[in-house]
Amino acid sequence: MKIPRPLLSSLFGKQHAVDLEELIKSVFRELIGREVEPASLEYWTQAIQSGLHSVDYFLQFVSTSQEAIENIPAENHEHLLKLIYQRSQAGSASGNPYLINESRRKLYFLHIPKAAGISLTHYLAQDYHPLQIKSTVFGSTQQHSFHRFFVGHFSINEIPAHDHDSVKLISIRDPRSRIVSLYHFLTNVPDEDATWGRAAQAARSGTLAEVLSCSDPQVRFAFDNYYVRALSGRGVPLSAIDKVMDQDDLCTAIANLARFDHVVRMEDLTANGGLAPSTVQDLKARLDLQLQLPIAEMNRGDRSRPVNLDDIPQDMVALDYQLLQKYYAILR
Repeated sequence: MKIPRPLLSSLFGKQHAVDLEELIKSVFRELIGREVEPASLEYWTQAIQSGLHSVDYFLQFVSTSQEAIENIPAENHEHLLKLIYQRSQAGSASGNPYLINESRRKLYFLHIPKAAGISLTHYLAQDYHPLQIKSTVFGSTQQHSFHRFFVGHFSINEIPAHDHDSVKLISIRDPRSRIVSLYHFLTNVPDEDATWGRAAQAARSGTLAEVLSCSDPQVRFAFDNYYVRALSGRGVPLSAIDKVMDQDDLCTAIANLARFDHVVRMEDLTANGGLAPSTVQDLKARLDLQLQLPIAEMNRGDRSRPVNLDDIPQDMVALDYQLLQKYYAILR
């Protein structure tokens, strides 16, 4: 369904004013392509009338949903996001709760799976307008002018090499511990999950040893020397899952890890109850953040299955351990 731009401008224009229930119905009908369910209509009407959510929040929530993305052609979806962002900018002077700062430096957070990435993402996102956050999973970090916080399982190649003014952050943990945590996490992921489907199916039906010995590259993808895979720029996105990491990739990963302003160890995060004070101060100063809410532990997953660290093949973590050892040796 192709939505004409005049309709988008009318629906989300700054001066547009209609009956609240009619607005909610129109948004669902025109953007998602279906009628709003009675329960959803009641929820959003009450939430907006009570002040729990603003109209802007409702527009952002619906227009960035997967249903809307699938229903609206890419060029119109980009136009829609710009309209909503402009509307939010206009409303920021009258009580919009988000800090909208287009001059803020960009923040790139390379999220290594199961290295406290979700907890750190929620912590860092607290001061950003929702549309300033670009999240991607094993894909491109295609940018719009209003994006300021880039987070996801992307490759180092997605961070522009010439962007020396941005802040770059990555979180890591012991490679074997990360593999165990990922295995537990996958046992709770449904088969239909587009990112983890086959790996999740393997984890639910097999032991850790069986999962790691699986020949399916999509199952092994996020386990096998993933730090080197992401930081070499040669193993992500999913189109490169067949690439086997080697010493050349390790050397490239070592050089690229040095590009990051902050390398956060999950073990330190847990032991200290949060980021190091020097890291927090730098993020506040360089990104104009408040960071008032604490870091909350999230996405722990089911840890009831017994695992044996000896089941993890040495070659599956060898390059990652070498990467971390050489990086910390350089710091010393």
